[in-house]
Amino acid sequence: TNVYLDNLSELQDFDEIYKEYFGPVMPAQNVVQQIAPADRKADKDGHYPDLEQVSLIAVRKKGKH
Repeated sequence: TNVYLDNLSELQDFDEIYKEYFGPVMPAQNVVQQIAPADRKADKDGHYPDLEQVSLIAVRKKGKH
């Protein structure tokens, strides 16, 4: 799982929610701070960048559907 957070101090809060979906043994994570909180600026339309983004690749065992 790739996790992109604006503020790494929110990682513990993120992990608590993440555990609700995956249980106590979570998939491996790669965590990156994407934009420092002080660098968040609105675009020309007034939209701010996402606070968090997650990309995940799931693999199903062969023969189990």
